[in-house]
Amino acid sequence: MQLIILAIYKSPSGNFTNFLKNLDSILNTWYCNKIEFVICGDININYLKNCKKRQQLDALLQTYNPMATVSFPTRKSKASTTVIDNIFITRTKIYIINPHINGLSDHKVQIIVIENIVLTKQINITT
Repeated sequence: MQLIILAIYKSPSGNFTNFLKNLDSILNTWYCNKIEFVICGDININYLKNCKKRQQLDALLQTYNPMATVSFPTRKSKASTTVIDNIFITRTKIYIINPHINGLSDHKVQIIVIENIVLTKQINITT
């Protein structure tokens, strides 16, 4: 099994359609049955709400099998509480995820432990 880790960022004012198209292109390029994805980052889509952008991203990811794992607030301010940072992993995986405050940002760090990932050999490629 191969593991691909993607770190992504979507700016709050960025073109969402373009973000989806680019993410789809990346996933489509690398996808096959022997590949697992871990996609993490600040996507600026509040997963505490069931909005149209969340539905569109979930529909795209469902094609490639990752699901959102973060259900606790990752950013709190006086005006709002949101889950705009997330980690998406293969649906069949068993995992534990916890928040961690590191004091460097107004966002909480997410720490995920994924069980039962067996890799065939280690190859590090940065793209």
